Amino acid sequence: MRRLVLTLGALAILLAGAPAAADAQPSGAQSSLTSALNRGMGQIGGASSAYVVDMNDGQVLYSDAATVERLPASVEKIYTTSTALLRFGPSATLTTAVLGTGTLQSRGVWHGNLYLRGGGDPTFGSASFDGAAYGTGATVQRLVANLKRAGLKSLKGRIIGDESYFDSLRGTPATGFGVDLPDVEGQLSALAFDRGFADFQGTVAQSRPALYATQQFVSALRAAGIRVPANTPVYTSTAPAN
Repeated sequence: MRRLVLTLGALAILLAGAPAAADAQPSGAQSSLTSALNRGMGQIGGASSAYVVDMNDGQVLYSDAATVERLPASVEKIYTTSTALLRFGPSATLTTAVLGTGTLQSRGVWHGNLYLRGGGDPTFGSASFDGAAYGTGATVQRLVANLKRAGLKSLKGRIIGDESYFDSLRGTPATGFGVDLPDVEGQLSALAFDRGFADFQGTVAQSRPALYATQQFVSALRAAGIRVPANTPVYTSTAPAN
């Protein structure tokens, strides 16, 4: 498929860069396009289809088994990415935030609740996981470091994870919306730590992703020297509206 896309892109650039030549020899350009795509489709095999349209006038330039129903497979990433870009723009971010209801006293003691609210960021997790999977990302260590810079030293209250930005379905229709680690590459949750994997290899699912993420947040607070009493209630719910 990559070879097919690159070939089509090269031809599209050629036609756009030399409109006079394209107008003068439309049959030659069409023949070259058809030949190139036929070669690509031949390499792909009989389980694929193709449908190429001129975006300027709507003319069908190529069609091969275009009416045969196919599983979208990785092509669905194009639909999802383009939709997200159109809706949110290229500079949008998926934010994992810490909200609080209470007060921060002069000695850095927070009296009240802290809410770990997920925004669907797949990179939220441990530094080791993010380094291996992405090279960078929104690690829980960075989040806790920001809290320390804000003056947090100790907590007297509760810590609550909030995954309500998404629904609670963990997978796709293919698995009855249950866990689908191989195809989805993680669990669908607005608040998932290490994409909802319970092991570094990504073969075991966390039973409750949002709760697990919240527990890892608590561990990171303690590791950073922020005092969280052992009897601190840790659970999942919905954060109050801003």
